[in-house]
Amino acid sequence: MKTIEYFFDCYFNMSADYDEIEKLVKEFKDIEIEKYVVALEKELIEIIKSENWNAIIEIANDKGGRILSTKKAEMFSRFLYCLIKGDTNINIQDLYGDF
Repeated sequence: MKTIEYFFDCYFNMSADYDEIEKLVKEFKDIEIEKYVVALEKELIEIIKSENWNAIIEIANDKGGRILSTKKAEMFSRFLYCLIKGDTNINIQDLYGDF
């Protein structure tokens, strides 16, 4: 989960808002070498397939200063995966709301 930790630590930290996530993912993909983009994708796939939402919850808290519910962690993981894959046809407002 080192690449996800890196993404939170360097890109999606406390200074960033959810409405910036698409821009931050684009920046990550533009700046970082391909092996890190692929690593992030693989780590997200691993979390999604195993439904290990606690991993995202812990990383988001430790590296990004964010508190996520289980449902928000699931939605964020899926959303981030879609953005890494290049699918921007997603409503970011789904990350907000009561879970």
